[in-house]
Amino acid sequence: MLAKQLWLILKQLEILLSRVLKAKYFPTRDIFSVTLGRRPSFTWRSVMAAHNLFCAGYCWTVGSGEHIRVWSYPWFPRSRSFRPITRAPVLDENLLVAELLDPVGGE
Repeated sequence: MLAKQLWLILKQLEILLSRVLKAKYFPTRDIFSVTLGRRPSFTWRSVMAAHNLFCAGYCWTVGSGEHIRVWSYPWFPRSRSFRPITRAPVLDENLLVAELLDPVGGE
């Protein structure tokens, strides 16, 4: 049931529950980078419990890559965390997967 609520927050941003939770707990972030925060409600604690389970096994399918941040979102299937691993410092936290793809060949 909680996973279903999380899915509604992810996919149906126009419903009241999604708008209220987003406004209160992650107004400037996306659902993948949220934290429990200070003084969370019982509802938000429950959603975050489902969030942690959901994110442990969630991986983006790339497609165009226009909405996938290279360093923040789980998209890289060859890594246990679904994120690329690097020893070099990350220069651009907001780099999109689309920027890594060849626009002609798509690779």
